[in-house]
Amino acid sequence: MKFSCTVALLCLASGVYSLVAAPPPTRVDRSGPTLVDRDLATATSVLSDVKNGFGSLATAAKDFNGDPGPLKTSASSLLAKVDSGTTAIKNMTPLSFFECLSLLTPAQDLQKQGKALSDQLKAKKGLIQQYSQCATTYGFLDQGVTKSAVLITAVVSKVDSSFKDTVQNEGNKITQQLKDLRDYFGPGNCLDS
Repeated sequence: MKFSCTVALLCLASGVYSLVAAPPPTRVDRSGPTLVDRDLATATSVLSDVKNGFGSLATAAKDFNGDPGPLKTSASSLLAKVDSGTTAIKNMTPLSFFECLSLLTPAQDLQKQGKALSDQLKAKKGLIQQYSQCATTYGFLDQGVTKSAVLITAVVSKVDSSFKDTVQNEGNKITQQLKDLRDYFGPGNCLDS
């Protein structure tokens, strides 16, 4: 009786010890592979936001009558859209070949809107000089060149390898438009009155 009581206590103690000392079993996920959600909507949205920012800035330039407030607000808003768009692009998954095809039209629309912005600002150069906004305009455009180059680099890093050169070339066209516009308002070309 004494022996069976001791054996029972030993069995109980070893059972309790094994519950405490042993780690829980590892669960294994046996589900099959899943499709990766791509971020075409993110890329399209960023291009659309920047295009709309160009449009707002072009409208502010067209309406410029000496008050720099609306022009500065639109320019700051556009720069913020480029910054947030760059962050969104950097955080998205890479795009497939076919998704890249879907970005060609929005990229071309962005180029057209950039040209419209350039035309509007150039048309207002006389007023920009008259109201001493050359340095401000140059500063915003200089930031735009830098920030757009960063955005383009982010986009290029997310496209299919067969599209990298095409996207870089199209992006360079937009950046070159901005550089030309910046230089048009640069020191020596635009003089504050």
